[in-house]
Amino acid sequence: MVSVENIFIAFLVLIGTLVIFNIKILREKISFEVLGKIFFFIIPIVAIAGITLPLIIGEYSFSLLGSYLAVPMILGPLAYYIYFNKLMEFEDNGTK
Repeated sequence: MVSVENIFIAFLVLIGTLVIFNIKILREKISFEVLGKIFFFIIPIVAIAGITLPLIIGEYSFSLLGSYLAVPMILGPLAYYIYFNKLMEFEDNGTK
């Protein structure tokens, strides 16, 4: 049976392979800034799916394990967003 964790691992391996081998199409079409913005929104969505999908299929222990990963996957982009905004405010105030 295909689980959510296996799909997520396959997704990570695919993205890692694309980045490691630096495919020409990826380099020309998607910059690292755009890729970072995509991950900024996808990672929390995957975290929430990692909790809800095991609940839907009745695997409560996997949902509990998913919650251990979901908390940093949700709080990490949030902390980065707050830090980045404070950094931009600091740089804007310093240049005036």
